[in-house]
Amino acid sequence: MTMYFANFDQLIAMGGHGVYVWSAFAVTVAAMLWLAVAPVIKHRALLNDIQRDSQRNRQRQRDSQRQDQNQQAGQSAAVSNATTDSPSNQSEEDF
Repeated sequence: MTMYFANFDQLIAMGGHGVYVWSAFAVTVAAMLWLAVAPVIKHRALLNDIQRDSQRNRQRQRDSQRQDQNQQAGQSAAVSNATTDSPSNQSEEDF
């Protein structure tokens, strides 16, 4: 097999067209790499967003459940206080 260029310098120079050829080659390789890497980066970002949203929703559910429990506890305490403090249970001396 015969080489078209006699040495590496001639391969890089490509008869005076090396700047254009190698810059086109570099742009093409960069574009192809970006096309391969960009979806992976976007996929990871999407997974991170989903995980963050899921954690946020779980925290909101926990907070909502705690708030409901506190409201129910407050209502039952208010009901028990109302029954013990009602005028029918108080003696005449308290008035």
